[in-house]
Amino acid sequence: MTKQKYDITIRDIFKSISDNLIKILGFGSYVEILNPIFPKTAERIADLLLRLEDDSLLHIEFQSTNDKTMPIRMLGYYHAIKEAYPDKSIRQIVIYIGKDKPKMITQIIDYNIQYNYRLIDIRDIPCENFLNSDKIEDLAIATLCNVKDRERLFKKIAEKLNSLGEKERADWITKILTILGLRDNLIKDFEKVLKEEVKMPITVSLDAEIVENFPYVGDLVKLAKKQAMQEGLQQGLQQGLLEAKREDIKRIIQAKFGQVPEEVEKSISSSDDVNFLNEFLMKAVLTKSINELMEV
Repeated sequence: MTKQKYDITIRDIFKSISDNLIKILGFGSYVEILNPIFPKTAERIADLLLRLEDDSLLHIEFQSTNDKTMPIRMLGYYHAIKEAYPDKSIRQIVIYIGKDKPKMITQIIDYNIQYNYRLIDIRDIPCENFLNSDKIEDLAIATLCNVKDRERLFKKIAEKLNSLGEKERADWITKILTILGLRDNLIKDFEKVLKEEVKMPITVSLDAEIVENFPYVGDLVKLAKKQAMQEGLQQGLQQGLLEAKREDIKRIIQAKFGQVPEEVEKSISSSDDVNFLNEFLMKAVLTKSINELMEV
C-alpha cells in the first residue's frame, strides 16, 4: 500500500470525526472547517484546518512516517495559513499514526527564528474515547490507538458495518483494510471478523488494490455472491412450489363448483405454509359442497 493511499484515507476519516477529535485534544469544539488549500508558487494542502470557538485556528497534520523535514513543512504551512488569515492566532499539531515510535524534531531554532509545533502519537490518545462511539469513523480510528480490547473493538466494527448499505459498507471495509496496513498485528483480527460476522457486499465492487493486496477479501465476496445465488434459487423454487399448490387448489374447486369463493381465494393466496396448502388441497378433493369447503 502506498504512502499516498494511507494519507488520503486517513485524511478522509479524520475529517469526518473532527468534532470528537478536537474535544479529545482539549480544544472544546470548533466553529468551522476552513479551506485547507493555499495556492501560491507551490500549492499547499493542509490535512485539517479549523476555526475554534475562541476564533483562533487549529491546523492538524496526520503523519504515517518519521519525516526529517517535518519542522520545515509545518513552518511552511504556518506561513501559508498566516498569510491567508493574518489576524488569527494559530496552533499546530502533528498526529503521528505510523508503526514506529515518532522521532521527528518539533522545533526550529536559528539566529532569527524560534518555531515549534506539537507532536502527538495517536497511541497516547485514550482508545476508549473512540471505542465508545457508534460512528464507524471513530471505530476505524480506534484501530490505530493502543487497542486493549480487540474483541470488543472488532465486534462493534462488524455490527456497524452490517448496519450500512452495501456501497458504504464496501467503502469502509476498504478504508479499514488500508489503515490496518499501519497495524499489521490487527489484520488477522479483522480478517476473522470479515469471514465470520460481516455481510460482504455483493452488488458493489471493492477497491481493486485492496482485493489484490488482500486476496481473501475477493474470495469472501465470491463466496457471498455464490451463497446469495443459491439462496435466491432456493427461494425461487419454494415460491414456485407454493404457487403450483395454489393453482392446483383453484383448478379443483373450479372443476367441482364452477368458481373459487373470494374468502378461499384470499386464504390460499396469503399463505406460505406448504402444509396448510396440502391440507386444503385434500379438502378440496374430498369436500362435497362449497359450504363444506368454507368451513375449512
